[in-house]
Amino acid sequence: MQTERSGFVLTAYRVEEAGRNLVLHGLKITFTGQDLPPLDAGDLTLEGVEQRADGGYTIERIAIPDIAVDDDASHFFLRKTVVAGCQIAAKPEDRTLGDLTYCRSFTMGPAEIGAGHAPPLASLKQLSYTISDLPDDSGLAFAFLADGLTYNFEALGASAQNEAWQKVGLPTSQGRAGLKGRWTLADGRLALEEGQLALAGFGRVAVGFDISGYTLDALCGMKRSVDHAVTSAREAAQKPSTAAQVALLQAIGRLALNRASFRFEDGGLTKRLFAFLAETQKLSPAQLIAALKIAAAGEAPKYAPILGKPLANAILKAVDAYLSDPRSLTLTLAPASPVPAGAVLVAAQSQPEKLAPMLGLSVQAND
Repeated sequence: MQTERSGFVLTAYRVEEAGRNLVLHGLKITFTGQDLPPLDAGDLTLEGVEQRADGGYTIERIAIPDIAVDDDASHFFLRKTVVAGCQIAAKPEDRTLGDLTYCRSFTMGPAEIGAGHAPPLASLKQLSYTISDLPDDSGLAFAFLADGLTYNFEALGASAQNEAWQKVGLPTSQGRAGLKGRWTLADGRLALEEGQLALAGFGRVAVGFDISGYTLDALCGMKRSVDHAVTSAREAAQKPSTAAQVALLQAIGRLALNRASFRFEDGGLTKRLFAFLAETQKLSPAQLIAALKIAAAGEAPKYAPILGKPLANAILKAVDAYLSDPRSLTLTLAPASPVPAGAVLVAAQSQPEKLAPMLGLSVQAND
């Protein structure tokens, strides 16, 4: 048995039917257009398989066998990997959610990775994502969480005894990452309402965006373009990367930006960095900060023609405030009306001075 999807090919030497379950023996995953070796997945059981009226399939649950490697060279294990609520589309023709191939939930963990017979370098308690329907089948909501993230660079031994890392970074830390958002079909609006990564002793990074134009039609068109590019390149014995990138750029051209944001909340990283840089320059942290403020004030006028004087002054004010008291930095794009991606590309190349006002760029510190 062999089936091909965008980006990969699944091959099994034998398929065994057991009631509503299917067992794929000798499953192998080959990534198309990539210089990666095939992945041997062994035997995999698909539970609760049903064929839909349109020729597609639904799968209730897939429990992936635990993976464990522990030898002189490496240590790795991954447990409790379960995929559920999968649907496999027959053909992407009707522009409905039924034309998409996806799974509604995925859980994985715990997991560890490291060198052989040494403490783990990194570990994960659990990773999960869920997809649910919006009211009236108007779209999908999604959520992702990676909990119990840890790293321990002391496990690397002498190779981790870098002076800069010892003073600026931390030998060990723990944290979590997550995101949630929604996708509405009618206007193709894709909103990442919350995306964040937090590490103890470093801080928290949060990102968000709201774009429109990511409709099912655009998604299907992009998929067809990429599939055609991959097939054509394969027939010509060439890598499909360039053709696929062109197809992706064409799809991006249909999008429009409504809003975006980036925020960093310091958890001690900035002060450690200033202390280390000051030491290397034989200055006190206060002297270093004063020098950085002078340098920023000297650079600001150079960017005024591009950013505009009000924005350049606002950025300088934010930098000055953060240097004095490093708590948070926030960058926001809030255009007065949706900005097509094509307009952004044109402005960036030919009229960069119009880019910041067009995007409604603002920068704040310690808000």
